[in-house]
Amino acid sequence: MHKLITSSNLITILIKILSAQAIFDRNRKDELPALQLEWIDGICKPLYKALAKLNRKLQPMVDGINANRMKWEELSSSNQQMQKTPLTNPLPEE
Repeated sequence: MHKLITSSNLITILIKILSAQAIFDRNRKDELPALQLEWIDGICKPLYKALAKLNRKLQPMVDGINANRMKWEELSSSNQQMQKTPLTNPLPEE
């Protein structure tokens, strides 16, 4: 029988959770979509997939996180485009 979570995996997960504090940093609000993608890819998806392997009735959780990830990917892409676009002078000339 496989161990679902080894001690090294548990340490890795705990480190990722502790490093996720950036999500709550209001000074990094522009990074939120990218931070959410990291959270989903690093914590949620692996956990949900493991749970769905144990119980197929939990597959909707995997489907939901995939849909959620697509929304955050769209926000991240649009955020990156906005950062690449040079600002024009928003003030009218006198």
